[in-house]
Amino acid sequence: MREELEELKKQCKDDVSYIEAVKKLESDSIKIEAIAEMKTEYSKAFIINSLKSDENKIKTINLLKNDLEKTIVIKGIKSDEIKIQMLDALQSEKIKSYVIEQFINDDNYKIEGLNKLSNDYYIASVIISLSSDENKINKIEELDLLNKVEEYTRTKIIESFNSDEIKIKMLNILKFDSLKCDVIASFNNDENKIKMLDILKENKHKMQVIMSLKEDKNKIKVLNCLTESEKTEVIIGFKDDASKIETLDGLSKKYKIVVAISLKDEKKKIEILKEFIESKDINIDLGLPPKMTLGIEIEAEYISEDEDLGDLLYNQKLMEWNFKCDWSLENGIEVVSPIMHNNEKDLKKIPIIASLLNAMEFSITNSCGGHVHIGADYLESTDDFMELLELWENAEKIFYLISNKPGELPREGIDKYAAPISSKIEKNKIKKDEFVEEIKKI
Repeated sequence: MREELEELKKQCKDDVSYIEAVKKLESDSIKIEAIAEMKTEYSKAFIINSLKSDENKIKTINLLKNDLEKTIVIKGIKSDEIKIQMLDALQSEKIKSYVIEQFINDDNYKIEGLNKLSNDYYIASVIISLSSDENKINKIEELDLLNKVEEYTRTKIIESFNSDEIKIKMLNILKFDSLKCDVIASFNNDENKIKMLDILKENKHKMQVIMSLKEDKNKIKVLNCLTESEKTEVIIGFKDDASKIETLDGLSKKYKIVVAISLKDEKKKIEILKEFIESKDINIDLGLPPKMTLGIEIEAEYISEDEDLGDLLYNQKLMEWNFKCDWSLENGIEVVSPIMHNNEKDLKKIPIIASLLNAMEFSITNSCGGHVHIGADYLESTDDFMELLELWENAEKIFYLISNKPGELPREGIDKYAAPISSKIEKNKIKKDEFVEEIKKI
């Protein structure tokens, strides 16, 4: 056997190819001989896993030092009965419970595996993984488990049942609404969830259950137990536009706008939003060259202690404008335009966005800023960029002066978000041949 392994080594270019070659050998005895000279525990585990005889796997698993590698071997065993026998090779109860949960399919063998455990938490984890509700109940009662584990684990046990009826019967053993809410949200049947809403005291828990309902029509049935802000949060999560539109008549203006913006159909959005857009015939011409692109960001805050309107708009989209979170604002929103050109089609959307923000009662506060971006592609040469740097260097002080009223301190955070840069521009150190490509990446 030794000679055969030595010859195999000569034929292999490295350790990895040698391990693969050993795995393909027909003889278990030669493989077992090779295990002793493997350098890593993983290598040993993969060779043991390739043994044809389960009996040989049982004999050799203790050649491995670590439980993690032993699980590789146990996972490769087909028989649940043999997997249970191999649990004795593991030291950690945590890993034993993981093997029983993940690698053993038959409930009867899982239950047998419980005899290898003493920790109530790990016993609970295995019972949760049982497929039969009857088996779960029998073991829970036999071990008096619900009285031994803490509240969170108790909740997870109840959630694991397939039957809503069993879950309902066990709800009264939970103390906290937040955990009762988790169990109710795990019900299979929407009607059962709706029936249990009244046992929850706080709206946030009711909302969690309502959002877990499978059908939008069922969510609509119970919306009236929520505040308008909570209703809106549920509605914007509806699957289809028709259900969202059905709820609009019950909402005030600002929340109608939020729901309309959340629609998938862009034409339907605009149709609904028309009544909230101020109809002004504004002719916008920025005087920019046709090839120049621009983008703008509008920041606004919603002043309220009770409503988080900004949160409801995050990640919504309208006319390719994105509503984003801005952590520098209090309950605020940043609306980011797509790439635009100096034409009526693009620029007429600016007052539309502004009028909708007004209609939703957003305000421009001292914390808000407006950003204008000019496309770097318009500047085609190093000289163009150098000229821009020159202009900014000469005009930067003027920009800062016109951004504040006389005698007024600059807005808070200016050093972090809009610090002066002209003193840092070292044009003499710029490598002109690399400059254009690098600046465009920025």
